[in-house]
Amino acid sequence: MSPTHGDLEIADFHKIAEHFPDFVIWREPPACSSFKVKLPAHDLRLAEMLGFIESELGLKSVWTQSEYLTRKDHHWFDVETNYEFDKHDLDSAPFLEMFSTRRMGQDILSEDHDHNVLLRAAKKPPFIGSVGTIGTQFCTAEARAELEKEQFVGLKFLPVDVRDPACKAEDFWQIWADRSMPRLRMKLVDLRGNEIIDDFSNGCYTDEISPQRVLRYGKSDLNQMKGVDFALTSESWGKMPDLLVSQQVRQWCLKNKLKINWTPVLALSE
Repeated sequence: MSPTHGDLEIADFHKIAEHFPDFVIWREPPACSSFKVKLPAHDLRLAEMLGFIESELGLKSVWTQSEYLTRKDHHWFDVETNYEFDKHDLDSAPFLEMFSTRRMGQDILSEDHDHNVLLRAAKKPPFIGSVGTIGTQFCTAEARAELEKEQFVGLKFLPVDVRDPACKAEDFWQIWADRSMPRLRMKLVDLRGNEIIDDFSNGCYTDEISPQRVLRYGKSDLNQMKGVDFALTSESWGKMPDLLVSQQVRQWCLKNKLKINWTPVLALSE
């Protein structure tokens, strides 16, 4: 957890660090008005620390985007949630988000955000590579052929507008899906923190304050998706849905030693 507040004095940081030396991580001088807390979200010591900050410093914690709508003063600080997943978390996840750590090349989105444009390919394009910062995945024609051999359910490819004169349009493809995931079981908001229920035409965001997007589904919803390997979220993030893949796809990527970061979706008890 990383609580932050722009008005904290150096002395305030000292008070917090001295009172909770076992799990508050902070080095003087701070690069910004923040410090890290190495604790699980439901650890009782975290509640103790937040209570100390409120009683001693007069600051209340804000955990979600929507809480900004209800706060009535400036005596607050953000609590940024960070997730860490171990091998068991990754190996047991039925669906995951994938993001290649290698870039396919220089790219832009079309004006309507309805397709991707590859301006210049990398000198040695990866088998599967990322495009931009929104998680879009490209693959080479060779990778497409290998993926098709696996007969993954739900796999689809979209054409890419390739403007690199050294390449052909069919050299690269966007990895996509022709199946949709069920609705998420989590609160979603717009940029102002207002809850979104049904209309995702302008995109949506998870409500929590976090640099990561961790998606949550009901267990029964995920059970209904057994046998599907590629699927799109029912919700749009920005202008596009997100691509999720099955554990079988992840294992195929691991077998082929592809450099990909994985974020598992979470299954909620019902």
